[in-house]
Amino acid sequence: MKYTFENRRKYFDYIENYLKAKLKKSRYRHTLGVAHTAACMAMRYGVDVDKAYIAGLFHDCAKCLDEKQTLKLCKKYKLELDDFQRNNLFIVHGPLAAKIAQYEFGIDDEDLLNGIKYHTTGRPEMSLFEKIIYLADFISADGAVSLIGTAVAITGAAIIGIASWILGITESKKSSSPEETT
Repeated sequence: MKYTFENRRKYFDYIENYLKAKLKKSRYRHTLGVAHTAACMAMRYGVDVDKAYIAGLFHDCAKCLDEKQTLKLCKKYKLELDDFQRNNLFIVHGPLAAKIAQYEFGIDDEDLLNGIKYHTTGRPEMSLFEKIIYLADFISADGAVSLIGTAVAITGAAIIGIASWILGITESKKSSSPEETT
């Protein structure tokens, strides 16, 4: 099934049903929380809301796979792993989820796929969309807050403040013009 604006609800239901069957209940709840948070942030920052919702749905679709399944799918989708990734397979779920979205669901939007791919690790020069997915995963309303290798307790208001500040930098750079700076 391919996304169109006219069939968007059916498309979302199709993905949600797929994920509900594949994910643990807690991971599915987290996934919906991230999708809704991403959509809200997208609306606030002028990014495609449906695209953000879709990326939020797919972001952890490969997280519940065991090592054998992960390696099998990496081979299937020709996802090459470096030594660090092979030794830390838990970080491969983002790039693998992007491949699943691309090959199993026909998603070809590069920014959407990158939002899924880099939602855990980030990368230099992230697009506004990628930052939204990255932050939505961190602040989603399901209560699951995690950072790789680090246990951090931060209040929701502080996280939202940080997210607004990070996204605000991108927003102000985008809207700045020579006339505004004089």
